Amino acid sequence: MRLPTLHSLSLKDPMYTPAPVSLLCNYSTHVLFHLPTLNTLDTYDVSKTVTDVAEATVMKKRMYYHMRVKTVHRNMTDILTKMDVYKTKLEEFPHERIKSLYNVLKEIETELEDTWDLNIDLDFEEVVDLEKMDIATQAKAQKLEETGGFVAKHTCLKERIRKWERKCHEIECYYNEAAARIKKSADVIVNRMLIELESGGNVRFEEGSPTDIWFSSCHDLVLSRFCASDYKDHNVSGIKIHRIIRIHNRMLRTRFDDILSSIVDDPDGEYYPCNRNTGYRKLLEYLFWMQDPQLSNGANEPGHLLEEGFLEAQTYSDLGRDGAVSLSNSLSLADRHRIEHLTKNGKNSDYSDSCPFRYGQLVISKVYLGKSVKALDDRQISKSSYPKIDAVFKPRKMCISNEGDTLCECSARQCEWYLFDNRLVLPEYVVEFEYVTKFRSKSPFSYFNDMLLDNRECRLPAVPHADDDKSADDDVINMEPQCKPRPRLIALTEELVLKLANVDSMSSITSLNLHGNALSKLKPIHSLHNLKRLVVSGNELTKLDELSNMCIEYLDVSFNKLCTLDGLKNVHKLKFLDLSWNKLCNTREDLSILRKHVPNLLILDTRHNNWQKPENLRLRIIGRLKSLTLLDGSCVSETEATGALRIAAGSRISHLSLLTHTRTDNNKPRSLSLLTTPHILEKISRSKPEKMNEHDSHWFLKVTSLNLDKQHLTKLSGLEKLENLKWASFADNDLTKIEGLENCLKLHELYLDNNCLSKLEGIGKLIQLRRLSLDSNYISTLENTGIQFLTGLSYLSLENNKIVSLAGVQKLMSLVELYVGNNILNSVREIFFLKTLPNLVIIDLYGNPVVHEMDNYRLFIIYHLKTLKALDGLAIVSSQIRYCGFIIIPVIPIVMDFLGKEEIPF
Repeated sequence: MRLPTLHSLSLKDPMYTPAPVSLLCNYSTHVLFHLPTLNTLDTYDVSKTVTDVAEATVMKKRMYYHMRVKTVHRNMTDILTKMDVYKTKLEEFPHERIKSLYNVLKEIETELEDTWDLNIDLDFEEVVDLEKMDIATQAKAQKLEETGGFVAKHTCLKERIRKWERKCHEIECYYNEAAARIKKSADVIVNRMLIELESGGNVRFEEGSPTDIWFSSCHDLVLSRFCASDYKDHNVSGIKIHRIIRIHNRMLRTRFDDILSSIVDDPDGEYYPCNRNTGYRKLLEYLFWMQDPQLSNGANEPGHLLEEGFLEAQTYSDLGRDGAVSLSNSLSLADRHRIEHLTKNGKNSDYSDSCPFRYGQLVISKVYLGKSVKALDDRQISKSSYPKIDAVFKPRKMCISNEGDTLCECSARQCEWYLFDNRLVLPEYVVEFEYVTKFRSKSPFSYFNDMLLDNRECRLPAVPHADDDKSADDDVINMEPQCKPRPRLIALTEELVLKLANVDSMSSITSLNLHGNALSKLKPIHSLHNLKRLVVSGNELTKLDELSNMCIEYLDVSFNKLCTLDGLKNVHKLKFLDLSWNKLCNTREDLSILRKHVPNLLILDTRHNNWQKPENLRLRIIGRLKSLTLLDGSCVSETEATGALRIAAGSRISHLSLLTHTRTDNNKPRSLSLLTTPHILEKISRSKPEKMNEHDSHWFLKVTSLNLDKQHLTKLSGLEKLENLKWASFADNDLTKIEGLENCLKLHELYLDNNCLSKLEGIGKLIQLRRLSLDSNYISTLENTGIQFLTGLSYLSLENNKIVSLAGVQKLMSLVELYVGNNILNSVREIFFLKTLPNLVIIDLYGNPVVHEMDNYRLFIIYHLKTLKALDGLAIVSSQIRYCGFIIIPVIPIVMDFLGKEEIPF
């Protein structure tokens, strides 16, 4: 609060004209919330009771909108998870074919190795391509004419593998495109909610339905101004409207009405000073606006104009556009800049929608045209060129000169309008639509439409199997020559090793190929002291303990079942390592092992594993293995190496990062923002700690807020001296354990969203904690984790985890909000752990199996949790409370089973 001693404020005095802001709804409530020290407001005394009511009202609104935002994010995560599952199913057949082809490929390489003794040392410094790894094999093969068939088959197999890899890449591209669209849609919805909250309800967005008259009128208006002939070059045949939102902006509406009144009201007349000329209505028109991506900061303009209106004419001129608000009475004209931009970008993409501009957002505005004329020429339009004119229009032919003749007569009516006064342009509707093309979208993810606002189960579409021909690669696999059949080994002994290597002693073996067996252990391998090259792909290995302390330089363990690298220790001479097609997932632990025990690695392949947080995996690997030259088939660039080193340097908490991201404010900011307290303080507060000298440690005690989101942290350390820390956020990092907070006993809020936490530990001593958020982790249980000691906790969020039971929550008597959506709660009996919580108001369970598998689920929850006001992002209405009594009899067996057939707690 910038004026902490302000006690009296007057913006609406009966003796004077009130300030416009004082006429807005919820004006007094928000002034009293932001200025709690006021004793007098607008000549009225302010009591503590009134201030408390204002604060309670605002906090309830914040809680309500926070719940709605969480609902959107939860639904978005659910859709993205289902899309990821669907992507996995789409990739099953290509992956199956790749594995089959690789199996034959490895057999050929084994055949060639058996034919000749490979003792050629590989120069790893010069290797820049995975295909060059078998230099020795290829060199030997080229010397012998009888192996020409194997070489030709090897080449054909490689080419076919690349074909299926391109198919997988295509699926990945379509998935990323659809995921980006879903995330963008979620951001737009959340931004509208924040506008509603932060404007105090003076800007509202009303979701339309076909039963609303205005919805039908708006729907028909858009269809009437769409002409398929305008899109003949893009194969667009129609338009589908998904959603229409009505904008209620009290500030812009008041401004529009005031300006319009000053223009159309007749100042003459002795008795009726405000005789209004109704002829002005003929000059009112509804025109279209769509985003121009090429405009500077154009990506933020849609949100800006809904809240604050269009930019001034001079601002558009400064941005290199016509000096006026540009609108149109035609959808194609309004959307032409976006279509041109996205079509151009789509050509540079390997795989993209044939209609890259398929989804769009249209703003319909009410405008007063006033005095208008046709544009004189193609020169840039500005007010100075038309001093006495309110609006200028350009016919379609002037806007698109090279279009040629068109068969549609509606093109003659299509115009682009330029309004010089942005106050006479009032945004009233937002239309979210989709272009319908003559040819169906190639993207397999087009089914996943926007389902972010409604609690509708996102069902997976059927996987198309039309192209799944299992004999598709038989022509290559069955090419001559065929490899000799080999016995499949299930165990390894020294005798077998000597026989396979065709030598007399173990010390003579420098290269060994054991591809395509069923080996789960490699015990005799450890006695091969001179082994340099080992291939054990296509086996059943789950760990690599037997390879510790060996001098291997080349190791291929692809196509196994490795779930950890814990046993791979002290192999400092290893330069090539293929870990692809395994089950590795613990990113931090496995990368730490590679950094410590395989420091000289030059070539590494980690593809097709279940890595946690794979989006940053490449840079994390490069940052830890500084000698890498080739990673996952791609060369390591200098830019990547520099970025990776920066990430690696920031993965530990330093004094510099603490000084940068901490604040010393003692009071929580009074803000309507839904950001976390550390985020808000870092944005608005200037109270940074000051370190007087190198030996000064007193600044630690002044720190109250810490925001270390998105810092690639792998461990919480160096926080022991932050004894007065109240608000801390470590979201979007790579933490696997909650630690280092033992001395931060004054913590009120802790945010650890989107990390790699599998256990809830290290929080039992934080008894002053009020808010705890652990969304998007891997936590499976709450029982005996220390959470039972957090009796003052009022907010707990564990969405998108692997929670199987709510046991452990029953002692959190102060809990008000509980978010556990998108977990693995299967039994309705889990609800009874919440019956002891007297203050529980909001709970979100949506996305758990119990929601869809139980009849009358919602009524059952409402009946048993009497204090609830909202469930799964939806308010509980009185009719549901009355009706839920009818479900008592059907659920008695369930309750009796839970209680051991004792007394029923009704």
